[in-house]
Amino acid sequence: MIKPKALQKGDTIGIVAPSGLFDKKKFEKGIEFIKKIGFNPFWREDIFHAERYMAGSDSRRVSELMDLFSNEEIKAIFCARGGYGAGRILPLLQKEKIVNHPKIFVGYSDICFLLNFFVQECSMVCFHGPMVAGALARGLSPYEEEVFIRLLTSKKPLGELNLDGIEVLREGIGEGILIGGCLSIIISSMGTEYELETKGKILFLEDTNEPLYRLDRMLTQMRIAGKFDKIEGIIFGHIFDPKEEVLFKEMAKEIFEETKAPVLYKVPAGHGNHGLALPFGVKVRVDANERKLFFLESAVS
Repeated sequence: MIKPKALQKGDTIGIVAPSGLFDKKKFEKGIEFIKKIGFNPFWREDIFHAERYMAGSDSRRVSELMDLFSNEEIKAIFCARGGYGAGRILPLLQKEKIVNHPKIFVGYSDICFLLNFFVQECSMVCFHGPMVAGALARGLSPYEEEVFIRLLTSKKPLGELNLDGIEVLREGIGEGILIGGCLSIIISSMGTEYELETKGKILFLEDTNEPLYRLDRMLTQMRIAGKFDKIEGIIFGHIFDPKEEVLFKEMAKEIFEETKAPVLYKVPAGHGNHGLALPFGVKVRVDANERKLFFLESAVS
């Protein structure tokens, strides 16, 4: 895997909006956070364009993204927010430009279209993490901020995550490259050339505002499609209404009844009031016997 260069204080971080529209006041608060932790934010003025429910046309959004990858002054790229639109620009991405200019790239939700493209098509490490007009505007907890900065600046493995409250759906131990993200986005990619490959991987899954029956339907689709057959581990982040937790556990245990991999859940990452960043494309170990998650290598070089 290609690992992007570690950030250093004073580096310039480019902001992109490859998906939906975003709140400008929240954007400005997120910019203040980036400055607070010692980096210089940059964005094109057309980032505020709007076309229907997206941050401008497909051509505007892909041009912005490719420009920031090719700009040598930009050392990392943070997404403004998710929403909808990233899947539309996948066929327009210039793979060679991305591979030749690997950079830290951070986002989640709809941005998972891009995260998994970078891992699968470009063999590049990227980050499922807080966005400018989202968690960065809201503010990270001290631990979330520590993990975020360490992931982007340290060449040492993160090691064990501090995950109070993590629970086990299936015991066992597994190691593999971490991939995944928003469940509904992963389902949307199935049947396309960008479909997620799960063999030998650790799969992270999360989502928001999905009723239990829809989660059941999506996980069942993945099971029938064989996505859990040769997987090394599964990690759930924020994915269900707490009032339905008992029913979610029952449903998930049925889905994974024949899966040999360990299954953890309640990792505080993804939608909801969470801001924990996870590097995709790096090797991790899931130890469901001990309720632990380890990052075995650094995410940056």
